[in-house]
Amino acid sequence: MYSASNLPVGMAHVERRELYEDLQARLEYLKSFLEFGPADVHVLNECRPQIKALIPALSDNHFFTKLLKQDITAQALITKNTTEETYLDEDDFYGPDSKNIRNRNMFVRWYLTRMNSDPTKASYWEYMNMVGAMHAGHLRRNPLEIDVIHFSLLIGYVQNTLTEAILLSSSISTHNKAPLVKAWGKLLWIQMDLFTKWHVKDGKEYDQLTTRATKLDPATDLNSMKDDNGNEVKCPFSNVAKLEQVETNGILKRGYMYENSGVRTRNNIPGGGIGSIESIAEPLSLGCPVGTQIPGSPQISIASSRSK
Repeated sequence: MYSASNLPVGMAHVERRELYEDLQARLEYLKSFLEFGPADVHVLNECRPQIKALIPALSDNHFFTKLLKQDITAQALITKNTTEETYLDEDDFYGPDSKNIRNRNMFVRWYLTRMNSDPTKASYWEYMNMVGAMHAGHLRRNPLEIDVIHFSLLIGYVQNTLTEAILLSSSISTHNKAPLVKAWGKLLWIQMDLFTKWHVKDGKEYDQLTTRATKLDPATDLNSMKDDNGNEVKCPFSNVAKLEQVETNGILKRGYMYENSGVRTRNNIPGGGIGSIESIAEPLSLGCPVGTQIPGSPQISIASSRSK
């Protein structure tokens, strides 16, 4: 085992085990390697109001529009994963102007707002780590599984889009533009690592699920995202569909069931795809046990909360 006394002058020692068993140590290594420091924090704080003003246009016009251009990423908004190929017809996909996409744009706005907050707080980095975990099947009763390739491409797209917005902004001073682009680039690469680490087999010999490995503050609740006022913020992939067998005009077919604000919605009519025309909905008692029949729909019962 190496120690500081065995190394050349100026060479730092990094303990491999700690990269996987200590979130604080991992973050310190990431920040050190990327040279994320006080100058980055200063420019991020100084330009926070200008970035805040850019966020609505960025969230509303770019990111889910990009996801809807490929079926493999668009299907994740319905099936909660990109790891399985599921047959979907045209009406099942969300439209770019659908209410569902508009609602999810609000999550992107919230995510960028959190990324635009104070990086000196432990909760800032815990949030980034939680985003990574949630998109890798953790911390959710109904797992969300997004392959690394899609998440990394989206982070790259976010970086390109944000860089262009910063460089073209008339409200950000010229001397701050390059430092701000660099600082945001470092943050997004750290986010990329805090996503990838939940997927790769690196460090599999270590215990990566302890409190020390996943939190900076043991009191942090990683089961839900909350804003600064303590209000829960939902993931954009929450309330998405589950495939179930439904009967339409005497014909058994696969349909989509999803929950939205206490409403159990059944999509089993022609042209009634999620976010397209219209679907059948009945109130769902949040306390209904497994096996309870949905009013007006004797063929369908409330399934287990686990993904099919």
